[in-house]
Amino acid sequence: MGPLELLDQVGLDVAADVAKSLTAVQGDPSPTPERLAAMAERGWLGRKSGHGFYHYSHGRRRRPTRWEDALPFLRSPLDDSGASPTGMNGVQRRLIYPMVNEAAHCLETGVADAAWMIDLAMVMGTGFAPFRGGPLRAADTWGIGLVVEEMEDLHRGAGVRFAPCDLLKEMSRDGRKFHPGAETPREAAQQPAKVGGSV
Repeated sequence: MGPLELLDQVGLDVAADVAKSLTAVQGDPSPTPERLAAMAERGWLGRKSGHGFYHYSHGRRRRPTRWEDALPFLRSPLDDSGASPTGMNGVQRRLIYPMVNEAAHCLETGVADAAWMIDLAMVMGTGFAPFRGGPLRAADTWGIGLVVEEMEDLHRGAGVRFAPCDLLKEMSRDGRKFHPGAETPREAAQQPAKVGGSV
């Protein structure tokens, strides 16, 4: 299950309380505690109340909540114009880039010794899309320079911070990768076609 369904399972009142307590140790401001609290105050507690990020009937998940109909005051209009070479839209970038940033920060601060450890933990522990190989492998594939550039654009235009950590900026500047063997699609396209080979 994805992170929003997991929050519904835990209970949005519990999630709101946890999010509020984390604001004391969280460096960047986030609208998450306020939004979870507003959902809980409205009685949207997730699966136990039958309504949260999804609707529930007889204990089973049904359709997703339609925010524009039910909670217009919680909506954040997002400028989703402009395609990204990553293939992600604006909402997807706002969801994925903080994970990439936090994964890089874990490597930067020594929480983990190697990029592959973080990627494996994210795929196996959080359900990060396995075909992406983890957030750091994905950053290598998209190109760390592009990731940093788009994060800085989001940081300039958003009320929530998207500033890339120092390690990401340094790797972008130096042209380094988390997994040195990974090629970006642009690099792969620039390689000469291989013809023939030994039998």
